[in-house]
Amino acid sequence: LGTDGCSSNNCLDMFQTLKFAALLQKHVTNDTTCLPAADVWAMGTTTAARAFRLDIGCIGEGRLADMILVDLDRPECVPGYKLHSDLVYSANGYCVDTVLCNGRVLMHRRKVSGEEDIIADARKAARRLMRAVSKKP
Repeated sequence: LGTDGCSSNNCLDMFQTLKFAALLQKHVTNDTTCLPAADVWAMGTTTAARAFRLDIGCIGEGRLADMILVDLDRPECVPGYKLHSDLVYSANGYCVDTVLCNGRVLMHRRKVSGEEDIIADARKAARRLMRAVSKKP
């Protein structure tokens, strides 16, 4: 499972993708036990890593240090009876507190270094793109 860009579903929230995958399978099969949350979580993490032959999916010496830290004290994750169910059915991208890629902290306490500049640059790029598109016959 993965997100394939804003152009197809207007969202890059992997948690939302996990939830839709689980709910759609339950709908199609008419079976509420189909595709349990732990299996869906694996589809978006370790199974995806194996599919792409990436050395990720578990923490260990010599492994790539890519991980997210989820704030389980967010309202979405309360009361917290089943972690996989909370992550798949209730959590969203706003629950992610910290992101590490290859051991580098990219986001800490929901803040990305230079975030304001990144957003401003993205808005400028979008405006340029819209102007270019609107000039085409």
